[in-house]
Amino acid sequence: MRKLLLLTSLFMLPPTLMAASNDQYADDLAGLYGDVQQVRAMEELCSQQFPATASSNRRAVSNWRQQYSPFVAEIESRWERWLVVRANGISRQHETLVAWSKELYESSKSALSARLLTDGLELFQKRCENYPIYLKSPRKNPELVHAETLRRIRQLSQ
Repeated sequence: MRKLLLLTSLFMLPPTLMAASNDQYADDLAGLYGDVQQVRAMEELCSQQFPATASSNRRAVSNWRQQYSPFVAEIESRWERWLVVRANGISRQHETLVAWSKELYESSKSALSARLLTDGLELFQKRCENYPIYLKSPRKNPELVHAETLRRIRQLSQ
């Protein structure tokens, strides 16, 4: 799913950012930011489709964000800085990039929804019911899963 979000993000770049998409930092950052955003997107999709899961999933996402707050804060901060740098100090361009980022989130969330629905409503519901457990698993430990990518973006930004 990370690759889908990354590819979606790169193909949806505004033309003025297309050249920037080729740099390793932007590619890595888009993937990390997409993974952080996917945690929220899954919760929103589950809450919408299966309201009985809303409370436990919101709490689980809040706990996940708190547990990994240094990682989440760093990636969100880097994303915002990347948007600012790409805007070249032009406030209107920054607004365009922020709008693009929000559209990218919605588009990625729609793609995730379509994939989940393709697997069937019953499996989708099970995933939603088990989402709090999944968020506690090593597979959703971004510091572990993305250690190499995080190291690389830190090196590239020095």
